[in-house]
Amino acid sequence: MSLIQEMIDIDSPDGTFQAYLSRPEVDEPRAALIVVQEIFGVNEHIRAVCDRYAEAGYACIAPELFWRVEPGFSLGYEPEDIARGREVMARVPVDSAVDDVLWTQRALEDRFGLGAGRTGVVGYCWGGLVAYLCAARLSPACVSAYYGAGIANYLDEVEDMDCPIMFHFGSEDAAISADQVTRIREAIQGRPAEVFSYDGAGHGFNCEQRASHHPEAAKMAWERTLRLLEDQLG
Repeated sequence: MSLIQEMIDIDSPDGTFQAYLSRPEVDEPRAALIVVQEIFGVNEHIRAVCDRYAEAGYACIAPELFWRVEPGFSLGYEPEDIARGREVMARVPVDSAVDDVLWTQRALEDRFGLGAGRTGVVGYCWGGLVAYLCAARLSPACVSAYYGAGIANYLDEVEDMDCPIMFHFGSEDAAISADQVTRIREAIQGRPAEVFSYDGAGHGFNCEQRASHHPEAAKMAWERTLRLLEDQLG
């Protein structure tokens, strides 16, 4: 499928930031999807994730959520990149990131004339936490949160979550303990939510550029996420 790929500006009350937009070359995409970055910024991997969802028919956008600290932030996956990403992440309030997703959602819906309920959110790593908070605080059609460290610290917000959501965790994730995953499973009881754990997979299992890439887990999580998007967005 032929894609249109571009950087666009998103306006917010705090200023203007950029986002990577990838979409099929058609008059109207089937729906919209926001991809929330890892601590490594809107890098080559995140742009490739957007492209893959765009090939499935969605207008897919990845906002640069570190813009308040370092606009244009983009790293690889070497040890020094991990240290640098963590340092910048610590300076970005997660509440501000959720606000920026809201402004991105509004810009995307306005750009393509999409009504309410036509935008989903997918987040990875730090973005998995942000995606979960979007499910609780905003009004996306659905959310898929990959290995979001810190979610267990915000379980008091589950009661505000009413959109369908999937959680994806690796059984060997050193950053997210089995106890945390259990607590999340217990907290979401009665909600339109599912928790999936992938045997043998570690943190970052979806990223083909990381040593922890787990092709089988990545494929299964992709298929489940795509099913969620098709069910909720069409």
